[in-house]
Amino acid sequence: MKAIEEFKSIGSDSELYAFLKRYAFAEDTRETSAQILGIYRGTLDGTSASVTHRWYDPSGPFQNEPDIHKAKLEVTGHGNYEVAYEG
Repeated sequence: MKAIEEFKSIGSDSELYAFLKRYAFAEDTRETSAQILGIYRGTLDGTSASVTHRWYDPSGPFQNEPDIHKAKLEVTGHGNYEVAYEG
């Protein structure tokens, strides 16, 4: 599936948002959490799909590292795919 290959190459928030727009995913505002930046639902080739966009802080004591953003694509019958990049 072409969309899955596109998703696996995402490396920034702007690329993720372009993907969501290109495939007409809509934000699901019912689910929220402090570390979830957004949950989006749509279809890819007629199959239900969702994307969960979240972040986490890998820093520990005495170190300051950039936040990491992760996006997970779940496609019914085709599996789950995740990308991670600095936020």
